[in-house]
Amino acid sequence: MTNCDNRLLTTKDVSTIQDTKTLVKLSGLLSDSDRIQANKFAVLLIEVDGEMFRTGNQLGQLVPESSTLVRDKSGQIVGIPSVSGG
Repeated sequence: MTNCDNRLLTTKDVSTIQDTKTLVKLSGLLSDSDRIQANKFAVLLIEVDGEMFRTGNQLGQLVPESSTLVRDKSGQIVGIPSVSGG
């Protein structure tokens, strides 16, 4: 069972980011293996300019080009699983 990363509790939604940044599709930031892993999550945690944001896992969602996926110590993507206990 995966524990919820505490950082998810204090994040803002990615839609609150000022639209002065260049936006790209979330899928464009992911490798093939990241896409497979991301499909298991309902919410992903991303970092933009040192600040954490949560994003729904719609791979077509627009996010700032400078976004990076947040990973745990083992290199796994941080997010909220789509399936309870997931």
